[in-house]
Amino acid sequence: MRVFLHIGAPKTGTSAIQYFMNTNRPVLERLGFYYPEHHLDQNNVSGGHTDLGVSLIEKDMVRARQIVEGRLKEAEERQCHLVLSGESFYGFFKELKELFSGHSVYIISYYRDPLESLISNHNQVVKRHFEIRNLNEYLSTFIGQPAYGFSGEVLFKWHSLFGKERLHVWPYSKNAFPGGSIEYSFLSILGINEAEWCGFVLRQGGINSSYTDEALELKRLLNHVLGMDDHHINAQLDWSMQKYSDNAGSAAGEKTFPRVKPEILTELAEQFAAPKRQVINEFLAFKPADFSEKVGESLSFGRLGADGGERLKKVISVWEAVKANLPDIATRIEERVASATKQKQAPFALFRLADVMGLDYSEPKTDIGIPPSALKVFTNEKAGIPDFLRELTKVLVDQGRDEEAYALIKRAVALRPKGPALIKLHEEIAARLEGGCS
Repeated sequence: MRVFLHIGAPKTGTSAIQYFMNTNRPVLERLGFYYPEHHLDQNNVSGGHTDLGVSLIEKDMVRARQIVEGRLKEAEERQCHLVLSGESFYGFFKELKELFSGHSVYIISYYRDPLESLISNHNQVVKRHFEIRNLNEYLSTFIGQPAYGFSGEVLFKWHSLFGKERLHVWPYSKNAFPGGSIEYSFLSILGINEAEWCGFVLRQGGINSSYTDEALELKRLLNHVLGMDDHHINAQLDWSMQKYSDNAGSAAGEKTFPRVKPEILTELAEQFAAPKRQVINEFLAFKPADFSEKVGESLSFGRLGADGGERLKKVISVWEAVKANLPDIATRIEERVASATKQKQAPFALFRLADVMGLDYSEPKTDIGIPPSALKVFTNEKAGIPDFLRELTKVLVDQGRDEEAYALIKRAVALRPKGPALIKLHEEIAARLEGGCS
């Protein structure tokens, strides 16, 4: 039996591939490929086969082995090759080599310009994982730091363990996809003949595409009043802003970044230059004409601070669209913002958000206070250590301290392994950290 592991990379059309494979499972099985079913959210986005990915992240090799053995058995019963997909696999080459020992394993990865991938990932963590840092702050954290999940250097690890003949790296470029479809490129990698492609249902329109610049800025500001318990609100906001961005043309919004500092771009371009050149020359299946070896060549950067007033008008227009689509949620959020601006040590972003919403506020105070929701838990005599850890985790997330937050929530889950709120929070933070593989 052959095993195909689709490992990403992050921000290379993984959601589109997973949706396509999940909705075409009967056709795939008829052609001899078993793709286990997985969950899709209301925007048709998923993490793929996250049960295995989470087990690897948690270093639970017993559970991971049980999952792998179960999938292999299911594929064998169907007399099919096994296909699994998950960006969470990307940094676990050693573990997956061990888990699939004795089988013919093929690794599938797409490769995107590192700087473009980083910028797109910032869009992703803002829209779905409550990130509050602006693009410059986010990009600066990668300067001089390992970023194997974006540079492509992790591919050398996969190559050393599985061999170059088992590693399929496709350029992430629309001109490199048959008929402009990444889904068809994936079928071709699996070895499915072009004559069979007509039997597959191909969704029109993108999945999990980036927000426009103004929608992204609004969501970043909103994340200051959203918490890890607001998954339903977050999902509804994502639906509304995705609709706005798609109608406005998110492709243009994704490609233009007028507020990136030139020195940050220069340092990152130099940092990623050698890895990109190596990946292109050693692993890429082919190089389309528009796939430059120069880092960031595909991006367009405007002048820093340009058109600030015009941008604010656009951010306001996004909020007006949200209010029209989600009036009840918009009212609740405005109430939160109005209340939050009265709290001690309120961040400046809240007052910018209040301006966008047309809310009145007083000048901020400087004293530090404990969030009311956390204080309520801390003073509840029925609350236990996992509850305290959960609230402290949320505080750290709000401060952008994800690694420390992950350490706390991991301990909380260990103490209360069946707590659904803890598990969900753990998965959210793991997703935020997933991009930077080491």
